[in-house]
Amino acid sequence: MKKSPLMPPETYAAGFRRFLPVYPAVLILLGLTYFFALRSAFEYDIGHFAPTLPFVLLVVFTIAGLLASAVPAWLARYTISVTDTPSGNLCSLFASVMTAVLAVILAIDSIRLFTPETTMVAKLEAFTLPFLAAAALIPQRYAQIRQLTSIVSVISVNLTMFSCYFDPYVPINSPVRNLTVIMQAAVLLFLLSEARISFGAKSFRITVPFYVFSCGTCAALAGGIALGGLMNRLLTAQPSDPNLSALRLALYLALAVLALSHLAVLPGICGKYTEPPKKEPEKAEEPTAGES
Repeated sequence: MKKSPLMPPETYAAGFRRFLPVYPAVLILLGLTYFFALRSAFEYDIGHFAPTLPFVLLVVFTIAGLLASAVPAWLARYTISVTDTPSGNLCSLFASVMTAVLAVILAIDSIRLFTPETTMVAKLEAFTLPFLAAAALIPQRYAQIRQLTSIVSVISVNLTMFSCYFDPYVPINSPVRNLTVIMQAAVLLFLLSEARISFGAKSFRITVPFYVFSCGTCAALAGGIALGGLMNRLLTAQPSDPNLSALRLALYLALAVLALSHLAVLPGICGKYTEPPKKEPEKAEEPTAGES
């Protein structure tokens, strides 16, 4: 059955263009509230926040970032199609270069700190970071190379998420641990979306809702949490993020800016929704003469 669009594609594109400033606003507000919550409401001895105004605002802006990504993604269903991959712009170029530079510096710094006690997971995290740098710089037209670098980048972030989630020095129900996992999950979704484009650029139009949701969560949630954590790392003597250095938080912030730049070009490359081609059922081969 043919799905009817929720609105004309022109209406969606114009509305999304006006809605775009919400993402950097949530990024900044979430980052500031996370920083002030860590400074004024975080109890380091038990690893939890006191129920103060900064912590309440932190929860509110986290939910706002999720809604700001989910609602436009839901409205994009059966409404628009995108038949071209996101084109580069000045913001995208800046974020790509910063992502690549930070990924390489973080890899070198991590390898420099290797000791005989360094775990295999930590070593794999370091050795897979250059693939993230390559994925940020290589254009989408080099599909096969992008496929390799994108998949290894996803594995790299997954390894970091694994290390942070099972960090024995952070209480299991700590909000800081949960926010760190949310940040890395948002980055992971964005990298998965980039990999999906590389694997199926011709069928990219069927991934618009996931594209909007993954870029939105990375831009708002990952960017905001990374900004707050980075400010806390640089401006306080007692950081509380599990196993995340200032370099890694800056890397996630650069990826959030890259995701935001991808959202900015969406209104210019979207058009009328077209249904994906249906696969024809395979026909059974007829037996040839002489076969019983």
